[in-house]
Amino acid sequence: DAAAWVENGARAFRILTRTGVSAGMVGGVPEGTDLREVSGALLISGTVRHAGPVAVPLASGEIARIIPAPAEWELLAGRNCLLGMRLEESAGVVADWLRYHARHHGATGAVIVNRAPPDSPAGSAEDFAETLEEALNDCPGLVVVVVESAVPLGKPGLGPESHAYLAPDAPGKDRMTVPAADPWRAPLGEPLIYEAAKWRFLARARAVLCLDVTDILAPDGASNAFDLCVAARHGVVLLAGHRIYPWRIRKGRAASFGDHICRPFDHRRGIARWGVAPEVAGLDLSWRAVRVAFAKPDQGQVVEFWRAMAIRVPGYRAGELAPKTSLIEDPQLVALAALFDHQPVHPPT
Repeated sequence: DAAAWVENGARAFRILTRTGVSAGMVGGVPEGTDLREVSGALLISGTVRHAGPVAVPLASGEIARIIPAPAEWELLAGRNCLLGMRLEESAGVVADWLRYHARHHGATGAVIVNRAPPDSPAGSAEDFAETLEEALNDCPGLVVVVVESAVPLGKPGLGPESHAYLAPDAPGKDRMTVPAADPWRAPLGEPLIYEAAKWRFLARARAVLCLDVTDILAPDGASNAFDLCVAARHGVVLLAGHRIYPWRIRKGRAASFGDHICRPFDHRRGIARWGVAPEVAGLDLSWRAVRVAFAKPDQGQVVEFWRAMAIRVPGYRAGELAPKTSLIEDPQLVALAALFDHQPVHPPT
């Protein structure tokens, strides 16, 4: 991907590659052009005085001519934004996720990277975007950008995240058949997708929270997560997540956030994500999946979120995603279900 904008009378650009591209594959570059390797991918930044393609000389002697897309920072300028991945979750689930964070946490914008394959049984990308827009007609102030990728973004050789084999708490993995490689649905393997979202859409956002569409903030307490990002010394806060589960999904119904009223009693290993205020932190720090590079979150300012596993790994019973002997009902999650006006199935007493 590539983005460009006008800066100090010149045309600034960022070119972001897939993994497997190193600085050694690029030939001599003009003075002022910077090459930065990030987790096996390459970020190229610089300025040019002309319009049209940016010429990048390659070590092979060829010239790559790349046409950056105009940065669209005004779409989300000054907004509290969510940044997350959608695998194949329904438009209804994504609408619930957006509506909840808008009403209870002050979200006013979002960038959703749609990772569903072109032949997704959940419908085409256009159908998803149209259905999502219709479902959000009661949130007129919310601006949502849905980003498509023409190529798969998963790690090579791994099966889909939506298979129980890749669910961290699932029992009996030694008896499961290892799922076939699925580059569209595999765990994310392209680290610069977050940088692409930043330079294309989010550089002027007030604050950004990195949460997938299965991740939901705990009900707002004394401090708002977006406000904490702006107030943080370095503009970055830690988001600490834990996996949650339903006790049982009612027959014939798809899992919803309101079904997830149980958690493992030992909470197990958490999930690291982040929030950032771009203007405070600066734009040159790379956004990655689990952290903002070289930025130290404020001590003691940790924001809790929950990952709804029956939505992330659909079609399985709760006991196939986590041992039921480890699950306990959590009063906070029961209160969350009430915010969704949902009547979950409770564990037996």
